[in-house]
Amino acid sequence: ENREASPLLKLPAGDYTINASFGRAHITKRISLKASGSPAIEQFVLNAGGLRLNASVEGKPAPAGMVTYSIFSDDRDQFANRTAVMTGAKPNLIMRLNAGIYRLISTYGDANARVETDVTVEAGKLTEARVAHSAGKATFRLVTRAAGEALPDTQWTVAASNGETVKESVGALPTHTLAPGAYTV
Repeated sequence: ENREASPLLKLPAGDYTINASFGRAHITKRISLKASGSPAIEQFVLNAGGLRLNASVEGKPAPAGMVTYSIFSDDRDQFANRTAVMTGAKPNLIMRLNAGIYRLISTYGDANARVETDVTVEAGKLTEARVAHSAGKATFRLVTRAAGEALPDTQWTVAASNGETVKESVGALPTHTLAPGAYTV
């Protein structure tokens, strides 16, 4: 293992598999070294670029800690599922990736305020993407009478208009970030 940009290694003659990586961008190459005495020079060219992500909500920068990103490769398995490259990524970080097309899933908050899009990372370039979210916060409170105290340990289920469960929680005053729409609680 070596962390130099242009390492000089003295290796005995033989076959080697070498992996060069920069962030999540990488290349693997097999080389054969002969016992000729003259130095062998192998060049590795990473077809890599950078990706920086940001999000906005209603035209303003998203509050810190409210947005996470998942990045999936364009390659698909036999069930048409994409391979996760990175999950839980935070805004403003530069991610080094192989050049290509990636599926980006941006999640705002803790429920269903989600945006999916494809982004293209070009070799040698920094791609900057801003995802626009539309969402709102909802706080729930169950009381026995008007203006009464919220009941503790209340179990909440938030369902979309199609009946699909969006969020489940337990507590007296849960707050969730929801995509625009009609819900049953």
